[in-house]
Amino acid sequence: MGNACTATIKIKNDLNDTMTLNDANLSDGKWKKYPKESLTSGFNDTAAKAESKDCAMIGPEGYIKYGIPDGTTFMIRFSVPYGNSDNYLHCTAEGSKAGRYKINIDDFSTDGKSPSGTITISR
Repeated sequence: MGNACTATIKIKNDLNDTMTLNDANLSDGKWKKYPKESLTSGFNDTAAKAESKDCAMIGPEGYIKYGIPDGTTFMIRFSVPYGNSDNYLHCTAEGSKAGRYKINIDDFSTDGKSPSGTITISR
């Protein structure tokens, strides 16, 4: 049995709106900390953690989707495949008003088995 992997997703909500969880799913792994149901304006903390018991086989992979009152949704996708350097964390805004939002992703370590990244969403 290999070593465990953990993906830590942190979110900084710099909007004047509460972000509400629409959906969350893992194709591999399990939730160590299920995504928070809502992230109030100013929230800046760990929103979710996913883990896999044997990173040598495949690490945690999935998505989290949050929405705000104007109909915009933020799709967060992440993966820690095999505990190598192919880790990724992406976030896209979707909807007719998506163009007014800025998304910045801090370092989601490309090395190691337990990456942590912060997504900042602002206008």
